[in-house]
Amino acid sequence: YGLGLIGELSEEKTLQDFAQSVKKNLKAPFIKLWKAGNTDTSKVKRIAICGGSGSSLVGKIYGRADVFVSGDFTYHTILDSKIPIIDAGHFYTEYPVLENLQEMLSDFDLEITELNMNEHEIKSEIVL
Repeated sequence: YGLGLIGELSEEKTLQDFAQSVKKNLKAPFIKLWKAGNTDTSKVKRIAICGGSGSSLVGKIYGRADVFVSGDFTYHTILDSKIPIIDAGHFYTEYPVLENLQEMLSDFDLEITELNMNEHEIKSEIVL
């Protein structure tokens, strides 16, 4: 197993349509789209994905995919990227894996407790 995947869509989509599809399917409230010199109507078919933080993989994607979907890209990583990037956020790119992981772990007859964000919110405080 690796850190990410590369696959192909059944048919080409425009970069803009694909970005909207990512936002909708991951249920992300917003995404960031870096076009890397492309346009909204540029076609994409080969997709690279990495759940969570995929910044370290950007250089390995060049020439292998039309767009890269992950989260937590730094400002300079985005600006330097030669491939379009969709940053859908760390949480929204990782969360879908939990259902698959739960299914895999169920074979071990474990008691699984789901932690909901509402019950266990991470609170932050700004100190000036």
